Amino acid sequence: MISTVARWVISRRWLVVIAALISTLVIIFNTIPKMPLDVFPAFAPPQVEIETAAPNLPLKSTSWKSAELLIGK
Repeated sequence: MISTVARWVISRRWLVVIAALISTLVIIFNTIPKMPLDVFPAFAPPQVEIETAAPNLPLKSTSWKSAELLIGK
């Protein structure tokens, strides 16, 4: 049974390839219209959170030192 199917597929390989392409296109064209697409996604600006450890320093000094490190001064 399997050898008969294998012989048939091998002898008609172009027919099998064309059938596979057609079935793929049918599936794609049936699926694409049903897909929920968001053309204009919600805009969210990138956010960065920097965590620093600076014992015995006030918040203002810590943020100033962090800014100096990021800028490179």
